[in-house]
Amino acid sequence: MLQWFKKQEENAQIGKNDNEMQISLARKLVDYLAGQISTPKKAAAILSQISRYKDLPPSYQERELPGLYLKVEHYLVNEDPLPKYTKPQLRKNIRYRFGPLMDYEHFSLIFEPEQDQEVLLSLYFLKNVLIHANPVIGNVDEELLNNLSEWVYMVPNTNGQAIPFDINERIPENIREWPRLLSKVSVQLFHYLEEIGGESQAASIYENSYRDLAEIYRSLETFYSVVQMLPDKLLDETKIGLLNAEQVRNVFLNKVQHLQRANDELLRKNRELKNAQEELIIAQDTAMESVKLLHSVLDAVEEGIVTADAEGKIILVNEQIKKIYGYDEQEIIGQSIEFLMPEKYRTQHRQGMKRYKDTKESRAIGQWLTLEGLRKDRSVFPCEVQVTETQIAGRVFFTAAIRDISEDLKQESTLERTTSHLRGADQRFRNLLDASPDPIFTLSLDGTFTRLNAAFEKLTGWEKDDWINKPFTQLVHPDDSIATLKLFQEVLQGESASLPTVRVRTLKGPYLIAELVITPDIQNGKMAGAMGILKNLTPYVEKERALKAKFNRVRLLLDNTPDAAVLVVNRKIAYVNKAGLNVFGARDVKQVLDKNFESFIISAKRSALQEAAAALTDRQELHTEVLRLDGQSHPLKIMLQPIALKQGNGFMAYLRRDNGAGSEAAIRPELSHFSPLLDVFSEAVLFVDENGVIRLSNRAARELLNNGADFAPDGQVQAFLAVTHHQELNRRLTDPDAQESAWETGQAQTADGALLDCDLSFQRLNAYFPQGLFVFLRPRIEQVDPEELQILRAELQAARAKFRDAQSLLQQLQTQSQSSENELKEARQRADNAESMISKLTTELRTAQNRLTDLEAEQAAAGEELTRFREKLELLGRMVPVCAQTLQIRDDREYWDELRQFIRDPRNQVLLKGLSPEARKTAPPDAPAGPPLPDLE
Repeated sequence: MLQWFKKQEENAQIGKNDNEMQISLARKLVDYLAGQISTPKKAAAILSQISRYKDLPPSYQERELPGLYLKVEHYLVNEDPLPKYTKPQLRKNIRYRFGPLMDYEHFSLIFEPEQDQEVLLSLYFLKNVLIHANPVIGNVDEELLNNLSEWVYMVPNTNGQAIPFDINERIPENIREWPRLLSKVSVQLFHYLEEIGGESQAASIYENSYRDLAEIYRSLETFYSVVQMLPDKLLDETKIGLLNAEQVRNVFLNKVQHLQRANDELLRKNRELKNAQEELIIAQDTAMESVKLLHSVLDAVEEGIVTADAEGKIILVNEQIKKIYGYDEQEIIGQSIEFLMPEKYRTQHRQGMKRYKDTKESRAIGQWLTLEGLRKDRSVFPCEVQVTETQIAGRVFFTAAIRDISEDLKQESTLERTTSHLRGADQRFRNLLDASPDPIFTLSLDGTFTRLNAAFEKLTGWEKDDWINKPFTQLVHPDDSIATLKLFQEVLQGESASLPTVRVRTLKGPYLIAELVITPDIQNGKMAGAMGILKNLTPYVEKERALKAKFNRVRLLLDNTPDAAVLVVNRKIAYVNKAGLNVFGARDVKQVLDKNFESFIISAKRSALQEAAAALTDRQELHTEVLRLDGQSHPLKIMLQPIALKQGNGFMAYLRRDNGAGSEAAIRPELSHFSPLLDVFSEAVLFVDENGVIRLSNRAARELLNNGADFAPDGQVQAFLAVTHHQELNRRLTDPDAQESAWETGQAQTADGALLDCDLSFQRLNAYFPQGLFVFLRPRIEQVDPEELQILRAELQAARAKFRDAQSLLQQLQTQSQSSENELKEARQRADNAESMISKLTTELRTAQNRLTDLEAEQAAAGEELTRFREKLELLGRMVPVCAQTLQIRDDREYWDELRQFIRDPRNQVLLKGLSPEARKTAPPDAPAGPPLPDLE
């Protein structure tokens, strides 16, 4: 339908020549329709109308074309003796043959789908009403006229513009829903015209608008949608008589649907009324329960509650007051509040009440005061009293909460002793934390430091006070912060957690490597935070790095030796140096790794190699031939050296080209091969022979021990080591099977006699290198005693357990001293809530009663409207002269007799307006006028 509106906007631009062409085409259409009549003699009336149409001026032809077409269409489809078309076929044929005529807005509507016709006819009616009502509305509210016109001319694409007259409806999503909304807008517009112009003027505007459309489209099946746009007071017999049976049926069906919706709305309001009544009953029950709840709450609190009026007369007490003072309820109710005070307080109380009434100022109200009470047995006891003021319905009441503190005073001294003990335990715990060599800290629930021990300052260099209330994640390396945060989240779930390694910031810059352990700190069954410890792993990491460096040193030496070196483990090659790759003819180490070493030996020599390897206990040399990857073989001399490994037994094989027997007695390297290699090591390195003579040294050793000068050719290594290391050195020089040593703490002696604290390591390579020993020296790294660390951890755990026990005891005492006050506050809050609930329920009850009255009035009005609709429907139903089964005029005498009586009844004169064309000539002068005939001149 939106496309139809767009087309009409385009059609508004048609020029004069196009208009003349369309008028000519309209005449051709009329001639074509006349030519489709099969029996012209029986269609005299239709042909007469066609002839009259051709004599009309062009402007009238455009206006009369839709009505003439509908009449001819009705004859051709329903009355022609030899019909050629059905209605859809004829309209399709006309649309195809006379397409340019579709540019006529009022003519093209006939060929739209029926659901679109209903919307378009409704819009045409509203537009006609606005045209006739323009001067009436424009003089009163021009803005309303503009907004209403804009909305009507934008339908169905309103672009979110509000519906006129604030109708509580949504914009329809389905085209079928638009007529109902437009009908509501029409009815509201009629009422507005009644208000500003009177009923007669509003009715005249709507009658004229209806008549304009009826003259053109009343034979259209969907014309009933225009009837639905009229208010009920304008729906009379004249308009109903213009409709055919199907149109009347549609009008009645829509009215029935409207009545059904009204009935549904009435039922809905009845249900709401019933629900409101039920809510009222529930509110009354709730109010009663609230009163009962208030009494039960007051009796449940531990404090005594006394309520007095403005004169000090007691009107309410709870169970605790009776227990504290020893009275029954009937002995207290009605007494003055001074009845519960010792005599010395009564005069002061009366003066304070008088001063408060005069000035509304008091230092006692709202404060806890320590006073004395007077029991029934005349004994005086200490108590705490808090007085509050409450106003209900304009009246003033005072409520006093009274607490017997006799037992509290007895426990006060015990609490002071316990607090002193806890302070001592806390100090001992602090001393133990400060004695720990590892940093120990506590964290709050948000992950900030709350306590740090002295070891933190010693290890990191930071002042511990500078880190209090800082997030602990800022202490670690940025790359480790996410892992530590996840660790803390796990601890908050109640589980201890740890990180094997984490990098810790220090004041001077370098990071320390530490193990982080965090455990939850649970107090009184609740998570209070966490406690953590940092174990410094930096010395162990340095040691591991040193071992790796030692391995890399050996590997570096092997990679740069001129002879081939191969490590064989479980008969497979696990390592080969660069010279070995050349021997095997390989370009990449991947070509030989994990290959069977025996596969590189010619088959004739493999058995000898297997026997030697199986019985290998000491170095052994063999003559064999190596099979290269390119298939060639070369004679080589192999020295086998047994090695014990974790992966299994193995051996090192050193290979050198074999130039025949007697060429060399054994495979031995030249020391000059390794002299330049030693300078790449950061540690000081000495190589000594079996006699302890220094044969090789690197630059670091010469700078550390000999002031940068070369060692004497016969210099003894003992001269540069402390006496305590001489025995160990001699043992390793004389024992070729001695194991490698880890770094040992000791001292070295320089050429000028100075002693240096150094770590020493001895390494012997018996297989390939000349008989001798490598000595490595580096500055000492302090190490932590593991046994001392374990003892401190045990002491820390014990102190922590004692501290928790002390905190738990302190918390219990504090809880006991505060429980009464908290419960009194809760009781007072519940009492305030109960009073607020009663006030709220009273307001809701009044609202429900008012709503019930409104619903009853609406129900009565809806019932009256429903009765009027039913009477009109029954009256109109009896007047229809058409048979619902055959769609023909009724011919039963009883109906016509009843109709004649109805017409002659004076009470029905208001329903019978207008004259038929036949009676117009003989009508008396005072007869009511019917609709005017069209002026064809």
